[in-house]
Amino acid sequence: MLDTAVLLPFLLVKAQSDPLTIVITVVVVAVITIAQWLVVRRQRRNDAPSQETSAQHHSD
Repeated sequence: MLDTAVLLPFLLVKAQSDPLTIVITVVVVAVITIAQWLVVRRQRRNDAPSQETSAQHHSD
């Protein structure tokens, strides 16, 4: 809550004086968020057992 109380006024002042900084920050945050989502998605796919692996374990 304190973070919001401090960052919101800073954001408003910064947006008035230098809006390009805010735009760049939003773009960077979006890129990082998408990259993290893709990594987690790929990792979950690799961690999931495949049909072949599952079938091999059951036949042993």
